[in-house]
Amino acid sequence: MERDIINIKGSRQKPFEEEGDYFTQECYWGPFFREVILPVEVDPNQTEAIIKEGILTIRIPKLLREKRRRIKVKI
Repeated sequence: MERDIINIKGSRQKPFEEEGDYFTQECYWGPFFREVILPVEVDPNQTEAIIKEGILTIRIPKLLREKRRRIKVKI
């Protein structure tokens, strides 16, 4: 994770060996890389990643900043 970009890389394992003669076959296994640009400022210290039943879930909370600020003007 770097500023507003999160990089995800890994490798999918082929679940089983298939036998047969194919004209075409999609490959969903092997190494992969994804780069996701985050739309808001986030708190990287509170990031949590969990993989369960082959599904990766990443939770990144937004960085809460004070939206309004009162500024005193000196006279």
